[in-house]
Amino acid sequence: LINTTSNFSADEDSAEKISYFTPRFAGFQLGVSYVPELAEDNDVPPNTANGIRDNAFGVAANYERSFNDFSFGASAGYMNYGDGAAGPNPENLGFGLSFGYGGFTVAGAYNDLEDSAAGDIESFGAGVKYESGPIAVSLGYIYGEDDSTNEESDAFELGASYALGPGVSVVGSIFYAEQEGPATDIDGFAVVGGISLSF
Repeated sequence: LINTTSNFSADEDSAEKISYFTPRFAGFQLGVSYVPELAEDNDVPPNTANGIRDNAFGVAANYERSFNDFSFGASAGYMNYGDGAAGPNPENLGFGLSFGYGGFTVAGAYNDLEDSAAGDIESFGAGVKYESGPIAVSLGYIYGEDDSTNEESDAFELGASYALGPGVSVVGSIFYAEQEGPATDIDGFAVVGGISLSF
């Protein structure tokens, strides 16, 4: 995971892992993952002496339900980044909620990363989306805070998409982000666009 205010990164998204997702039952689904070593393409047996964390694992659950024009979603997840480095194992805990009615969806999420080296890093985000026919527009915000560096980050995104056909959409976003701390004061804009293909 890469948080919004720190250089701490576990790179578990690129590391080899084993994951299993249960079938959805009555709206519930559970997922578990095991990561032997938190390093991409490090083709050696797990070795706690090399400073790379080993034996990381995560578990998460989500619930989805819809009735008439209403929809509801909830999720929770936990990850332990394993051993192999000095100090306690970093742990990550996150929650999310979403509510929908008609073409509107409102969602929010909270994340807490506890790490002996990077301190306690908290972030939360919220967003709203409106969708009507082939057009969708969304606005999102995320805030992050790092105890070890006393840095705070804010980011905003305005996005839109238009469906050209099944699985093909034109997408675009405008971003603004800023970061402030005792030795940091930066901000910037970004504009991106493209075509999204899904199968």
